[in-house]
Amino acid sequence: MAEDAFGDRRLAARLRSEADRLSSQIEERFWWEEEGTYYLGLDGDKGPIDPVSSNPAHLLWQRAIDPERTAKVVRRLMAKDMWSGWGIRTLSAIMSPMTRSRTDAARYGRTTTPSPQPAFEPTGSTAKRSK
Repeated sequence: MAEDAFGDRRLAARLRSEADRLSSQIEERFWWEEEGTYYLGLDGDKGPIDPVSSNPAHLLWQRAIDPERTAKVVRRLMAKDMWSGWGIRTLSAIMSPMTRSRTDAARYGRTTTPSPQPAFEPTGSTAKRSK
């Protein structure tokens, strides 16, 4: 792309090399074999943050993952706990509220109290919220 946009072969080669290195690091550090997807991230001790999330869809979109793993990642994103009927959930529906809270804290460095109810219902929902 840099070569096409700027006619700069040296820049294109350097950027391709950096992209390849980053792709290798993603595969080494984030692949989660048991779930057929990638970990959400790394915590402060460089250990994996393990709720199943929609973040791997970004990797698919950028073609940043091993092509042999693409089908596994797509299947995981479309599994019942990830597909809401309206789209792909940010985090798996089978996670408990406490796990969600700990995940948020790990991601954003803060503590949260899990909400007992969803903040909103999807459009067309017939569910009644208690006040």
